[in-house]
Amino acid sequence: TGASAALDLCMFAEDEQTEWVSVVGTRGKAEAKCPECSFRVTTRSAKSLAPGRTPPATGERNAPVVEHVGVDDKIKAAGFHEGATFFELTAFAEAACAGAAPPVSVRDGMMAVAMGTAAHKSLAEKRVVAISEVLPGYSV
Repeated sequence: TGASAALDLCMFAEDEQTEWVSVVGTRGKAEAKCPECSFRVTTRSAKSLAPGRTPPATGERNAPVVEHVGVDDKIKAAGFHEGATFFELTAFAEAACAGAAPPVSVRDGMMAVAMGTAAHKSLAEKRVVAISEVLPGYSV
């Protein structure tokens, strides 16, 4: 299809507690930010999609659409990044108490670590790294 995109997750909190996820693709950019709990979408204008290297002037750019999302009190009480931990541990405890399988398996965790390891290796070596390189014996 010729589609391309990049995903960036930033949890830099050295100067202030700010986390965001941004996705940039051929049609535009979407960002979700905390703690302001906003979702922002900007589509590319016709000018930015046209051939050439001249960026669109201010009046030729599409305006972003910003939506502020309410936050559940449980998440506020759980904290910022700790909110993810809160929900993961809650789901795990509920599964354990019910004698059910947890929502995230050992294989899921292993694959998440393998993907992160392959991504870091790819960045360091500036090349595509197959999961099988960091997880021997794995095949698609």
